[in-house]
Amino acid sequence: MVVSGKKKTEKSSLLPGWKPGSTTPTAPPITTYGGRSLSPEGSDSPSESSLERSGQHGRAENGLGVLLASFFLVAQVAGLGVLALPWAIAQTGWAGVGVLAVSCIIVAYAACRLGVCWVILEERWPEYQRACRKPYPAMAFRTLGMFGWYLVNVIQCVTLFGVSTVTILLSAELVESVLQPLVPSLTVCTWVVAVGCVLVPLSWLGSPKEFWHVSVLALVATVAAVLVVVAKVLLETPEYKPTHATPTFSSFFLGFGTIMFSYGGAITFPTIQNDMADRSKFPYAVVIAFATLIVMYVPLAVLGYMEFGNQVDVNVLLSVHGPAVTVVRVLMLLNNAFTYIIVVNPLSQNLEEGLSLPNAFGWQRCVLRTTIVIMGIIISLAVRNFGRILNLIGSFTVPILTFVLPPIFYMRLCDSGEQEGWQKRHISGVERFLLWLVVVVGSLSGLAATWSALEALLSPGEITDSCFTFF
Repeated sequence: MVVSGKKKTEKSSLLPGWKPGSTTPTAPPITTYGGRSLSPEGSDSPSESSLERSGQHGRAENGLGVLLASFFLVAQVAGLGVLALPWAIAQTGWAGVGVLAVSCIIVAYAACRLGVCWVILEERWPEYQRACRKPYPAMAFRTLGMFGWYLVNVIQCVTLFGVSTVTILLSAELVESVLQPLVPSLTVCTWVVAVGCVLVPLSWLGSPKEFWHVSVLALVATVAAVLVVVAKVLLETPEYKPTHATPTFSSFFLGFGTIMFSYGGAITFPTIQNDMADRSKFPYAVVIAFATLIVMYVPLAVLGYMEFGNQVDVNVLLSVHGPAVTVVRVLMLLNNAFTYIIVVNPLSQNLEEGLSLPNAFGWQRCVLRTTIVIMGIIISLAVRNFGRILNLIGSFTVPILTFVLPPIFYMRLCDSGEQEGWQKRHISGVERFLLWLVVVVGSLSGLAATWSALEALLSPGEITDSCFTFF
């Protein structure tokens, strides 16, 4: 996610444009990077002459180009989920490779439609031609009203909290694997608490002004992990003959949830598009980004499954060993620390807005954000398996944000005829069928995957494996 500019100085309500005594909400608050409110009538609105000179949608200066936007897309999508892809194929069987490839195409298509949705918003509401603090909820508000605004905000908070919890658990596993020769008596349960204690003061920080170094580190760590695992598989002889069991209904949709998590990131797509100089070119960035992702994902997933079969660890880095692997684990640890800061900040800010807390460093911020970390620690200790939380998030929230909502937004905006002068957009019968097919398939597969994830999460074996059973 790319964030730039000065720190926000005014606090906006979680309700978009809601005023005391009013019965109809106005548009969601649109803010510049300096935090000032924008409106079509205000002095911050872009003039018609400046838009005519630019000849394009969105900001004409100091924005991201197509290649740089695609870089940030890859950095945001190819995160923690990539480490679990061999395990996902082990759960789905060889059919999972097809699911991985087809999902890539569908998610890219939905992301392109989501990008067109923002261009339509810019055409119809001039205030969106400047930086928007919450672009995804803004699209939900314009298409689904207040219900959409609340739905997307809640799903975003659930997703961010789930990812932050996955980060804690994954970090604890990586620390244990790196330091196990030095302190073999300490378990993942102990490291979860230790990692949480380190993350508490980091969570108090305000929103980082620039994420260039974070995105670069994230992508370097991910690419290094992929290359090391692929090299290990190609150069080393396996210590045992792997088994490749036939997947069951439950295991298949568990793997599907993991694959969906690896394509999570739709929550950040509109934000990256918002940072482009020409936002109408966002689909080009999507195509480049997802072509890069599939080149990274398929070799890792296929070779990891071939090498380790059903014995592969949920975190494939724990299935390979050596000095290079240790270096990659340390890189992923550093990446996780930055990732946690990025993920927990928008979650904390949403909650601070909802609770009307001061938008400044103080004891109230520290208490709230410490509480968020403690909740993540408790869940991590209760589950103890980062793959279970990853499956649940990938099964429930990711399909909604990635499969279901983008086609609905697009169809409602194209079909809308509220005002004269709006550019008419026609959806062909074939495209409308494809859009509804994405919605239906995403909904049904998401429901099945969520059921499988909950069933696995609440199974007796998982409960007895909880860290609380050892206290």
